Amino acid sequence: RLGAKEIRIPQLGRDPRTRGKFVHWVLDQFFGVISSRAALVDLAPVKVNSILDKLLERGAQRCFGRRRGPMAKLVELEILRLKPILINFLALEARREEFTVVHTEIDREVKFGGLVIRLRLDRIDRLANGSLLVIDYKTGRTSLSGWSTERPSDPQMPAYAVASGAGVLGLARLNAWDRGYIGVGEEHAGIEGIVTPAKLTRRAIDDWPALVDAWQVGLEILTREFTGGDFRVDRFRLEPIRGQFSVLSRVNELDQLGLVLVS
Repeated sequence: RLGAKEIRIPQLGRDPRTRGKFVHWVLDQFFGVISSRAALVDLAPVKVNSILDKLLERGAQRCFGRRRGPMAKLVELEILRLKPILINFLALEARREEFTVVHTEIDREVKFGGLVIRLRLDRIDRLANGSLLVIDYKTGRTSLSGWSTERPSDPQMPAYAVASGAGVLGLARLNAWDRGYIGVGEEHAGIEGIVTPAKLTRRAIDDWPALVDAWQVGLEILTREFTGGDFRVDRFRLEPIRGQFSVLSRVNELDQLGLVLVS
């Protein structure tokens, strides 16, 4: 409501946001052409390397612009760092059960309680059983903790599950520390790292339709609070209101008064 936005902090080299856009662009272009597991499996390793080399160079030009001196070297190192990560990810995709890419980098709008939420979805696959898998590429560390049914702090994927009828949500981890998917979906998703609703919710919810219904209830509560101007501080989740937003949330004053838990 106040229009507050974080000020981007300058960093040495290329910032994480631009590096993330680089990864997304390369994979968008790749799966725009190689749009099924069958097509991916048919590619010889040397062909995969050739396609990636071309896309990485084009993506670097598009995302990083003209490079000279030290910056040119940094972009070269970024390409060298990223290529094996992408090769490992594509090898993982080739080991999955059959799938067809339906959409890449698609924008969607969903409504909850009169509030329109704009979503950017990295990829949607149709699985062999007909279910839709929504994929979100993650270049940093990630977890499923933001998909709580009561107050989801990362509502994009749950919101799309409610609006689209998707049967599986997956976070594709593209970094040097974590590999493969984590996510949640129907019991027979057939993707390593995708857990059942029972495991995600510690058996509080046993099946996918019930989980989607719970997300819908939670998201509608959040949107009603937002549109109604209810911005009370959750003392158990203070990190989102610290940092640059602390002057608005006054969380530091509350800390000093001992009215909230210091994380």
